[in-house]
Amino acid sequence: MAIEIVEVIVLIMMCIAIISLGAAAIRYRELLKFIPAGLCIWLVFIFTNLEAVPGLEELNLLEHVFIMLTMITFASALFYEYYSAFMKRGGI
Repeated sequence: MAIEIVEVIVLIMMCIAIISLGAAAIRYRELLKFIPAGLCIWLVFIFTNLEAVPGLEELNLLEHVFIMLTMITFASALFYEYYSAFMKRGGI
């Protein structure tokens, strides 16, 4: 199985998105909590593309681990955002 052109395009787009998120987080500090989720999803796409190289099929496990880490970090960032916006200030 070879690397498909669509996967490479998605990987390039993810690299641009991660760089943009980092640049935006420098200016807007409230975005810092979403950087771990962005990096985890970026690693998912890296491992998805590397998995297509013959002999690197064991990266499938790492791909699934980083999918779970993405969901955990994104959910925790959203919970923290909700907590700091509503519960910490005493409601709406």
